[in-house]
Amino acid sequence: IGPKRSGSSFHIDPNATHAWNAPLVGRKHWIFYPPGITPPGIYPSPSGDDVTMPISIGEWFLAYYAQHESQRRYHTDATQRPLECIAEPGDILFVPHGWWHAVLNIDDGPSIALTQNYVSESNLSDVLRFFEYKQSQISGCRD
Repeated sequence: IGPKRSGSSFHIDPNATHAWNAPLVGRKHWIFYPPGITPPGIYPSPSGDDVTMPISIGEWFLAYYAQHESQRRYHTDATQRPLECIAEPGDILFVPHGWWHAVLNIDDGPSIALTQNYVSESNLSDVLRFFEYKQSQISGCRD
């Protein structure tokens, strides 16, 4: 739940999970970067434990959106191009594991959405590998 111009800064979902997002009220502007391609202005540590984004998501749009658009339109390798879309009520958006993504609420009034991270057959081996080799980064419950 959030007002216009709120949202989520760039991140990769935890534990190598996929996610889905279903807007109920208000539209959301999503930006995605493929695995291995870091968005401009985002500085992950070599281990991936920490991510530095020196500005808010709104400021990122002001400072880096032109650079993003250039990459999206003109990158010579289509598999490395960032993607973007507008999700609105009635849509269900799939967020594949390993993808950088950010979202900005774009309508007046509140934006409300449901989201859930999950594991499926397609990412189970990645999740298990993550749990084995990146224990310091595990998000959620631990024993």
